[in-house]
Amino acid sequence: ALRSEKTSSLRHQISAQILQVNPSRLPVVVGGLLDVDCSEDVIKQLIQVVRGQFSTDELVAEVEKRNRLKLLLPWLENRVHEGSEEPATHNALAKIYIDANNNPERFLRENRFYDSRVIGKYTEKRDPHLSCLAYERGQCDEDLIRVCNENSLFKSEARYLVKRKDETLWAQVLQEDNPYRRQLIDQTALSETNDPEEISVAVKSFMAADLPNELIELLEKRQQPSQSAESASHPATRPTRRVMSTSPSWRILTLQRLLRLPSATSCSRRRSPCFKKFSVNESAIKVLIENIRNLDRAYEFAEKCNEPAVWSQLASAQLEEGFVKEAIDSFIKANDPSCYVDVVFGSLATRALGGFDRAGVRLRQDRPARDMEEFINSPNHAKIAEVADRCFDQEMYEAAKILYSNVSNYARLAITQVKLGEFQNAVESARKANSTKTWKEVCFSCLESEEYRLAQICGLNIIIHADELEELINFYQTRGLFNELISLFEAGLGLDRAHMGLFTELAILYSKYRTAKLKEHLELFWSRINIPKVLRAPSRPTCGAELVFLYDKYEEFDNAILTMMKHPTEAWRESFFKEMISNFFAKEGKVAMVKPYLKACEKHELLEFRRIAALLYKGNNRFSQSIELCKRDRLYKDAMQFAGESRDSELAAAPAALTECFSACLYQCYDLLKPDRVMELAWRYNLMDYTMPYMVQVMAEYQARAGAARAGRGSNPMLMLTSAPHHSMMPQQPGYPPPPPPPAGPFYGAGSGLPPQGHHF
Repeated sequence: ALRSEKTSSLRHQISAQILQVNPSRLPVVVGGLLDVDCSEDVIKQLIQVVRGQFSTDELVAEVEKRNRLKLLLPWLENRVHEGSEEPATHNALAKIYIDANNNPERFLRENRFYDSRVIGKYTEKRDPHLSCLAYERGQCDEDLIRVCNENSLFKSEARYLVKRKDETLWAQVLQEDNPYRRQLIDQTALSETNDPEEISVAVKSFMAADLPNELIELLEKRQQPSQSAESASHPATRPTRRVMSTSPSWRILTLQRLLRLPSATSCSRRRSPCFKKFSVNESAIKVLIENIRNLDRAYEFAEKCNEPAVWSQLASAQLEEGFVKEAIDSFIKANDPSCYVDVVFGSLATRALGGFDRAGVRLRQDRPARDMEEFINSPNHAKIAEVADRCFDQEMYEAAKILYSNVSNYARLAITQVKLGEFQNAVESARKANSTKTWKEVCFSCLESEEYRLAQICGLNIIIHADELEELINFYQTRGLFNELISLFEAGLGLDRAHMGLFTELAILYSKYRTAKLKEHLELFWSRINIPKVLRAPSRPTCGAELVFLYDKYEEFDNAILTMMKHPTEAWRESFFKEMISNFFAKEGKVAMVKPYLKACEKHELLEFRRIAALLYKGNNRFSQSIELCKRDRLYKDAMQFAGESRDSELAAAPAALTECFSACLYQCYDLLKPDRVMELAWRYNLMDYTMPYMVQVMAEYQARAGAARAGRGSNPMLMLTSAPHHSMMPQQPGYPPPPPPPAGPFYGAGSGLPPQGHHF
């Protein structure tokens, strides 16, 4: 309750200060509050109180720099509902929707107030398709072309150019020095538009760029021979007919002229590629079968165009030549059961029963599948779910897909789509099903088919469940997909439902396969890791330093010491080794057991042994003995450090009484020393110049405390004395005994500017 009251008071003070002094500084204040981990509720209420008296751009920038943009979502949506048309508000909303994948396409298409260049730039690396949407909405021609070229989105670029109807822009992309010109032309489809002006501008641009052959290809794609007379008379086709009829220099041969050519083999060889050019594939394969009589070339051509009518002609020719198995395969690809009698007799004659069985199964599948969709969409009393299961069990997956889709059984639909190789659709169905079992089946199938990107999407929905991690990890590891597994876990660290098991398993994976990243991971997330599990897991010998780090955090100091001794090359650090020894005996409460050893160390001829004794004394909270031992050996740095760790003002004064480390001790033990004693020592030993920074800081704190007391409690002078930075002012005390003179010779901190005792400064 006291904390809540203090928080409320702080919020009211900040709000009053901003409203009264400078409301425009709110973005800077919010940034500072985020830096000190202030509650998001406090920040949201503060923004609501100040409202629109500040720059939205600055507020969004401050929050975005700290990756906390999402906390502004309620405030931004309220602003939009109030009718705000400020671009900064809509830009921030667009960024949040894009990062959260909250239907960003609809927002980018329908919103009229965001800045297209800002959002386009923001989404270039995140999703180039969204960047194209933003640039298209703002007609940012140069930026859109650049993004499409960098990401090979030539289809989107071609559609934009056709809709833009700008000859200058066409001239720019059709320049001969444009390295992407060929790819763009290949993706340009005039058949997608019926606007005469769009077609006219495109035709003029190609003619101006001197690209007649490329223009012929585009016009041929648009004006197919199968078009009816009604479509040919449509106004949209007039530019096409005009170009085809008024350009004799291009030497276009019509289909009628080709058909009048003789049927000799030499002429047939010229007719076939011409038929291919004009997309008259049935006539082309007829030439290959009847005139050239080359079934191999006919098969290659059928595979290339992949049209049912072409496969049907090829199948009939293969069946006449006695190639029954090949004919059955072609009939299956053509979905043509009309010649099943000939197939049966041909199979019996050549005993190609295996192929006949496959053809029969396929025909049984295809015939009902054509009318099934129409049947289930009409009123009926069929048990569609049961029928779907039977179709699935009999491997009739196309029919099962239609049925499962009709009854919205997305879990089974996802598995069916996996069987059909439709992995992208399977992921979408699994998302609708939202079942862990479904996610696992789709993920494993994607991995088997090397669809690693889709597998990661599925995996992100699996790793949030700690119980599923073991099976998932084993599946990846048994197939040697270590890099993909690590990438999956790294992507999952930022999930809202990331748990300890996720961080723990990633640490184990790093210890096995990427030891270079293990140290950073442990330093960042050691508090969220199951340390014993990581310590038990097998790791490489080069991970000695990381093991010592974990043993220290888990307070197993003996194991840390043994690990440092076992792996000295990777893990040895002298000061850390001594600290581990001290911590071990202090934790076990066994300092008395090593008391003889400590006494021997105190009088040992080697300085490092005496230093170990000081560390052990410090670890047992015997700070006075530790400090005296350091002073005796002139280890002033250790003495100051131990005095600061003791949090005892009397012990802190002991190193300060030595002129060799006077200034350094004022800094190290600043919050423990009493100002009156510091002034006395400085006056006695003529160290006032070195004391002045300390006194300036003390006076500044006194002034600040006094001002705060005066503002909060009135101007009562008696209250000001209770606001001292360290201790209340003490009455006159008896004189201190003079400090011992420093030993002769060089002293600790040589070169810092402190002369020996007795010199004037």
